[in-house]
Amino acid sequence: MDRSTIIWIVVVVAVLVLAAVVALLVTRGRRAVNRRRAAELRERSAEQQVAVRESDAEARSAKAEARRAKAEADVEAAEAEQRAAQAERRAAEAERLEAAAEEKASTAEARRAEHHETVQKAERLDPEGPRRGVHDEHRGGGDADQQHTQGRDLSEQQDLHRDVPGEGAAGRGPDGGSTSMGGAAPEQGPGPEDRPRS
Repeated sequence: MDRSTIIWIVVVVAVLVLAAVVALLVTRGRRAVNRRRAAELRERSAEQQVAVRESDAEARSAKAEARRAKAEADVEAAEAEQRAAQAERRAAEAERLEAAAEEKASTAEARRAEHHETVQKAERLDPEGPRRGVHDEHRGGGDADQQHTQGRDLSEQQDLHRDVPGEGAAGRGPDGGSTSMGGAAPEQGPGPEDRPRS
């Protein structure tokens, strides 16, 4: 082979070797870069894993708090429903009692009106008769007082007759004895009122 051919062969081989070296260097550089990036990603992944664990713990705590709040809300809702039911029952009982009171009041008013009408009818039939009510309550006592008054008037009349002159002596003799079983009482002369007027 001539000299020029050998030179071209050497140049081509050198170029190939240089290309191989460059390719190797580039590959190693890429690998180093990839390793650094992988290490960074792994560190970031570890940090993210810690954050994920913290987030999971916070999520579980939030869920537990939500469940507790929901349970308390359910209990309060049940108590509120129970109180509402009790309030409705009390309101119904109050309405029932009020209706009963109104019914009793209307009954009392009807009886009062009937009583008043009866009293008016009795007064129309017998205006001078005793009225019912206060007079009826004291009617028995009034009858007893009337009998007592009549007896007292009778005893006063008897005392008055005994005190009149002549009437007390008409039944007694000169010795003070009674003449009802013996002779008749002596006749008295005419009094001043029996004498003829001049």
